[in-house]
Amino acid sequence: MGIYAFASLRFDPADGRLWARAGRPEAHLRPQVARLLCAFLEQPQTLLDRDQLCRAVWDEGTVVDFESGLSAVLRELRAELKSLGAPADLIETVPRRGYRLGAEVRLVEATDRTRRPGRRRVVLGAAALVLLGVLGALGWQFTRAPQPAPGWTLAVLPFNQFGEPAHGPARLDLLMADLLLGQLWEQRPDEVSLIGRASLAPYSDSDQLARDVAEDLGVNLLIEGTIVFEDERMSVTARALEMPGGRILWSETVFRDGEQPPVPGEIAAELAASLSRAWAAHSYQQP
Repeated sequence: MGIYAFASLRFDPADGRLWARAGRPEAHLRPQVARLLCAFLEQPQTLLDRDQLCRAVWDEGTVVDFESGLSAVLRELRAELKSLGAPADLIETVPRRGYRLGAEVRLVEATDRTRRPGRRRVVLGAAALVLLGVLGALGWQFTRAPQPAPGWTLAVLPFNQFGEPAHGPARLDLLMADLLLGQLWEQRPDEVSLIGRASLAPYSDSDQLARDVAEDLGVNLLIEGTIVFEDERMSVTARALEMPGGRILWSETVFRDGEQPPVPGEIAAELAASLSRAWAAHSYQQP
């Protein structure tokens, strides 16, 4: 079996080793991460949707949350590539359509790690590049066929909660995000695609949550919020951020006094209605 050479890196699918020709320490990919990388290397510069990648990573009959599982494996692969000096955009996210490896790929002999290839290998390598070029051209024709505009891909992060309610539901930070997502599902414009909370689970420990979600899941509209309990009063603030820059497109705060238990569903409905009004008033251009 040959070794893949791409973007100043080499990968041996036989044992999952990934290393840089510049001499950096090598990485040993887990089987699922190695399968994902192989899927990209076998079809370089070709758009692959999430279903294709899931079939490449998991065997038929495997029971797993494919949506969140693929995001976690993809995130791990990107981290390994980055640690070896690969470009940050080596694996491109195409919102609502899939992912693409943006590099040329060639095969080299498994025993040839340092010396230059002989004439025969040069000829074979040239033939392989021609074949890959033909396949890439065919893939380009398919992936570049006219498609609807990608529009907005939206995710709602768990709210940040400060203080505890005197009465009312626990984990209001998660509940408010879920309820707001449900309201947006009912009121959303046709051009908005919503990302479920299960897809965000692999990023719960990330210290760059917004950046990672935007990069890995193709999210370009992110809603974050805060819930504050203070002096018998509760305030809930939600903001819509355009990603990856983080520009605020909309913000709204809802207040409730502490005499009655808060009704999260009513608050979520108010926030969703405010966002829908702002959307209609400003007619935000699609990214």
